Amino acid sequence: TAKLEERIQPYVEQWLCGFYDADFVVTDSFHACVFSIIFNKPFIVCGNKKRGSARFLSLLSSWNLLDRYITDGINLSEVLDKTIDWSEINKKKENLKSFSWSFLNQSLIYK
Repeated sequence: TAKLEERIQPYVEQWLCGFYDADFVVTDSFHACVFSIIFNKPFIVCGNKKRGSARFLSLLSSWNLLDRYITDGINLSEVLDKTIDWSEINKKKENLKSFSWSFLNQSLIYK
């Protein structure tokens, strides 16, 4: 692996734009998985024991997307043929946003 000072790091805006413009995302990054969901981009997550799997499995399970997590022995063509129901994902996102705003508003009310 390259030393930190030798790595080319894109600006955050460029990194996010990569997800926004993508047709499909293949990753082993938790954050890339999150932004794929946020931007409604089809994706697969390659299981990587060195990066840990618990947080991926927890996230994907909560969004009913466990079939997007691939490891050795999984038939990749079966995963790629499955579509993601973004309408259900977006409904859940809206519900969670509403809950979060309500929680913040209630928490910030001076008593």
